[in-house]
Amino acid sequence: MNITRSLSMLLFVIVLSDGRIAMPNDTELKDRLVPTLRGVCFGPYRANQNPDCGVHPTTEEVREELQFIKDAGIAPKIRTYSSVKTLSNVPKICRELGLECWPGAWLGKYPCANEREIQALIKVGKLKLPNCPVLIVGNEVLHRKDLSEDELIIDIERVKKETGMQVAYADCEDFCQYPKVVEA
Repeated sequence: MNITRSLSMLLFVIVLSDGRIAMPNDTELKDRLVPTLRGVCFGPYRANQNPDCGVHPTTEEVREELQFIKDAGIAPKIRTYSSVKTLSNVPKICRELGLECWPGAWLGKYPCANEREIQALIKVGKLKLPNCPVLIVGNEVLHRKDLSEDELIIDIERVKKETGMQVAYADCEDFCQYPKVVEA
């Protein structure tokens, strides 16, 4: 099967310790490769798919990508940027595959889109899946200046309250400039 992998930047060819080359579907590779990453940020979009244009991968494509990550031994943990559309299936598929998942909500400048993301993340959180220990609200939203610190904190506290789960925020190294968010 010739599939364009969204994870191509992570792994295509591996040189084994004895100098031979192995491809990700090689049985020997599967037996010898151990996870080198603690986790990956998962954006399963393929050619001609773009969340900004409303073109999302199918659930089967998402499953194929996650199976690839597992079979290649890339990482045992998955973090998503969003929980809308077919990405809402990622936590359940990860559970089936034995992968930990940290589902996220992409926040930006548009309140209606943010509300859809928050509602989708809350829905995932209420499932109380054992492989989902943390929910992530926002991704570099302060760095991009799409929301204020106070607006982000309201969203974080809402998700915590409605799910009873631990909630984190993902940003660049400058997130420490926002001590109220760190505390939230």
